[in-house]
Amino acid sequence: MSEVQVEERKLDPLKPKDLEFGVHAYQAYSCRVAAGITPEDLVKKEFWAFVVPRLKMGAEIRVIPVDFSYHAVLLVTYTDGKNIRLKMLSLTQLDDVKPDVKSDKSKDFKLVMRGQQKWCIQRLDDGEFIKEMIPTKQEATVWLDKYILALDGDTDAEGFLTKLEY
Repeated sequence: MSEVQVEERKLDPLKPKDLEFGVHAYQAYSCRVAAGITPEDLVKKEFWAFVVPRLKMGAEIRVIPVDFSYHAVLLVTYTDGKNIRLKMLSLTQLDDVKPDVKSDKSKDFKLVMRGQQKWCIQRLDDGEFIKEMIPTKQEATVWLDKYILALDGDTDAEGFLTKLEY
């Protein structure tokens, strides 16, 4: 019987000149897309029509829709400046998180700087200042947020209304 010779492949080690920092080796982009854009839409060349000239082969694009429904990473596998082909490297469906619906009562109040009275909170329907002498605008905003939550019946801010000092 004849012996089959197995050819051994020689492995050339990576040369130092071929190892680069990622920021020099490829482009990395991040974009927010509209809530209705699906992951399937992301690999269609029509979606990227206006930005194709900016992209190069090997570029990575991180995509998150404004409703945070998913996170995707795409790789540009081909581009000639007019056409593009993308490959989805990863796709993670995110939890369906509904943001807390805040009360629209903040429109009923106004933050006002009144000189020696410092920052004050004015109720717009009758013009009464419900809180005065707040040192900073940030503190006034926090106070108003707690006040509105207490008015809405938030259990965490429940005791806030009873402790109010006018």
